[in-house]
Amino acid sequence: YPKTAIEEAQDCLSQVDLLEKKDKTLSSLSGGELQRALIARALMGNPEILYLDEPTANIDNETEESIIKLLAKLKGKKTIVMVTHHLQTIIDTVDKVFCIQGELQELKPADVCHHFAYGTYHAPLLKGKECNHE
Repeated sequence: YPKTAIEEAQDCLSQVDLLEKKDKTLSSLSGGELQRALIARALMGNPEILYLDEPTANIDNETEESIIKLLAKLKGKKTIVMVTHHLQTIIDTVDKVFCIQGELQELKPADVCHHFAYGTYHAPLLKGKECNHE
C-alpha cells in the first residue's frame, strides 16, 4: 500500500480509538472493537456521507457511548445517515428523525414522543395532545 493509504488507515483507527489494535485481525476484536473498526473502514477515503446500520447494536454501554461521542465529533463535518432501534441514545444529538412505519415520516427530534424514543411504538409518534400515552 502507498504510505498515504497506511497513514489514512492509522488516522481512521485513531479517530475510533483503535490504533493500538492496528496489527490485530478482525476476528480477534471484541464486538465493540469490531463496530469501531467498521466505522474506521467507513471513514476511509473521507466520504461526505457516512451510512451506518445499527452501529451501536450488541455492544456494551461504554462502547456505545464512545461511538455516539465519535459521531457527535463528526457532526457538521459529514452527513451521517444511521439506522437504529436505539433512538434514545442519539435523539439529543440528531437534526432529523426519519421513521418508517407504514410510510416515511420526517420528524424533528424535539417533537418525537418520548415513548417512541424508548422503543414503545405507537401512532401517532408526535408529542403533545396527539400522544395519549404521556
